[in-house]
Amino acid sequence: IDRITLTVDGVEESRVDLDETSWTAIGQQIATPPLRGGTQLELRIDDVSIGDPALAASRDGVGFVEVDLGLGPTAEWIRPPIDGLAQLGESPVAFVLTRLRTDPLDVWRADPEPALQRQLELPRAIDGDVQLTVRADARASDAVLADLFGDGPADRSASDTVAVANRRLTGSIAARGAAATDGNPETAWITPFDGAVGASLRIDGVAPMNEFLVRQPAGPFSRITRLVVDDDRGSSFVVDVPPADDAGVSVVALPGSVEGAIAVTIDAVEPATTIDRRYGDQRTLPSAIAELTAEAIGVRQPATATNTTIDWDCARPALFEVDGAAVPVGFTAGAGALAAGAPAHAIPCTEVDLDAGQRRLASTNRRAAGLTVDRIVLAESGVPVLDQPPAPQVTVTNDGTRRRTVDVGPCPEACWLVLGEGYNTAWSATIDGEQLDGPQLVDGGFNGWQLPPSTDAVTVTMRWTMQWPVTFGLTLSAVGVVIAVAIVLLTSRLSSMAFAARPRLVRADAPRRRSRWRGPTLVAACALLISPWAGAAALAIWAFGIGRRWRRGFEVVGLLAAVVVAVWVYWIERRDAPFPNAGWTTAFDHLNTMALFAVVAIAVGAWFGPDDGRAPDPPR
Repeated sequence: IDRITLTVDGVEESRVDLDETSWTAIGQQIATPPLRGGTQLELRIDDVSIGDPALAASRDGVGFVEVDLGLGPTAEWIRPPIDGLAQLGESPVAFVLTRLRTDPLDVWRADPEPALQRQLELPRAIDGDVQLTVRADARASDAVLADLFGDGPADRSASDTVAVANRRLTGSIAARGAAATDGNPETAWITPFDGAVGASLRIDGVAPMNEFLVRQPAGPFSRITRLVVDDDRGSSFVVDVPPADDAGVSVVALPGSVEGAIAVTIDAVEPATTIDRRYGDQRTLPSAIAELTAEAIGVRQPATATNTTIDWDCARPALFEVDGAAVPVGFTAGAGALAAGAPAHAIPCTEVDLDAGQRRLASTNRRAAGLTVDRIVLAESGVPVLDQPPAPQVTVTNDGTRRRTVDVGPCPEACWLVLGEGYNTAWSATIDGEQLDGPQLVDGGFNGWQLPPSTDAVTVTMRWTMQWPVTFGLTLSAVGVVIAVAIVLLTSRLSSMAFAARPRLVRADAPRRRSRWRGPTLVAACALLISPWAGAAALAIWAFGIGRRWRRGFEVVGLLAAVVVAVWVYWIERRDAPFPNAGWTTAFDHLNTMALFAVVAIAVGAWFGPDDGRAPDPPR
């Protein structure tokens, strides 16, 4: 954003040019007139730096990360619909409040709702059971997760605590620092993309040591070549990581000794790169350490690798609150299952009574506890929300691009089948040849069909019905190409036979008078339709004599240019594999000029060529 307009209570106050400070954490300060309660402040974006328009089409919209008026953060509350609730009267009700979230491994997005905050308008008091669905926060820091799983220094001895990383692969609990000292070479601490250098492991309770082993996993990683090793007693060493032996292990020797709480920091890597599939940017692949071992360190098993059970009791931080009052909860879950993303069901330690009127329910302590509250269910007696039957088993038997077949287990009370493809009415579903209604838009953007009640397993076939127009068009195009080639071959043969059978007398200069305009036409067409530089290139080709010496000269040049463009595009596709988003064509923008030149050269050569219904020039 380059320029904004500031309007206060409908009156334009100023236009402000934004500079580089608007990109910093502190931000750019903008002067405003005195503001009081009820003042309406408007910031209008007037100008932005687009750069390449084609590339800008593939990027997200612009906006502000934060507008700080010194008044503190603004709390946003979502109010579910209230009209239907008022019509229920005294009938039992249930509220299912779900937080909008995204895949934690999706590096391009954060949760749209970091916390679940709902405002309920209750026509009467609600007295019922409350249940929370909680999950481990996959983007919490290693230190917070170590406390959650009970393998941090507060719960275990210093010599038994796991390694803690200052950063790891986004959204992956399995890639946390504990994987580097668990004695399992199949697991690994993995750094973020573009974030290997500076990533570090902290290990407590290390006996004096001057040598350790590093095993880096095979695969698409940037190899670590240099480390910085220091401890809390002031020792610090920069050491190279030698190439691995046949077993994949590098022996790192220190010039001195370290002990106590040590930090092993990646200082240099041999970078391996990939192309970002969203924007086509080049990114450095992560680095990884499968095992960092030494007798002084030993094996430190994380709780997630054992059968440890997490008992979250009522003395732990509260995970949600009602009208600002904290409500402690408790639950029991396996550490491994929780780390793998499985939900845990928490129950409040005290009764939750909601009086009539405006009530606010919110999740809390996400960063401190390392847990997210993804759903709150409040159900009055008589509403069996908390004891729903398990979802029927679904087995995929055919996973084609245009046809999916699944076997769905019994669902006596009907159930929904969701296809995780973007919603489109061209998808259809059948059971034993009987068409199902839909699809319907479900789960925020996918296709859903309601299956009828059944006590037996059924087979559902989903088809993409709009492939036939594409197939018809491709077939029609192929038939057209065959017909065109046949016409060219047939007319060439008939023309040669006719000329051989019926020689005609023509003026020797007849075709030459027409062909004299080929060069000027090519230069003018390239300059006007493509660019002045293309016109200059055409002028050079004409001046060189192509077109005067060879009747098919321009067509041959155009064909060669087309072949070069095709080969070049193929090479870029194989090398970069650009992601087919809105900016996909920007990978080939620099070839547009040559491609257009090929088209113009072939067109001009064909128009002014010798195939004009007359016989070729007789020999001199």
